[in-house]
Amino acid sequence: MSTASRRRFLATVGCGGVVTILGSRGVSYARGANEVVRVGVVGLRGRGQLHMSMVSNIPGFRLVAVCDVDPAVLGRVLETVRKDG
Repeated sequence: MSTASRRRFLATVGCGGVVTILGSRGVSYARGANEVVRVGVVGLRGRGQLHMSMVSNIPGFRLVAVCDVDPAVLGRVLETVRKDG
């Protein structure tokens, strides 16, 4: 039995989530409560910032939450998010 690492788990879950979101054709046709898909990003270095920029460029998606364990990284990203709206 192989041991699963935190990094591998997060990479697998993250890739699956992005594929699910981007691969879903029905999202652009959703109405009512599903009209806007709200997204939160956990981990704001490299990949996290890429996910933030991807979400902000997709119509019908809105970045509503960010999280990081490093207060310096979180502060820097929050300043950028506040400037960009």
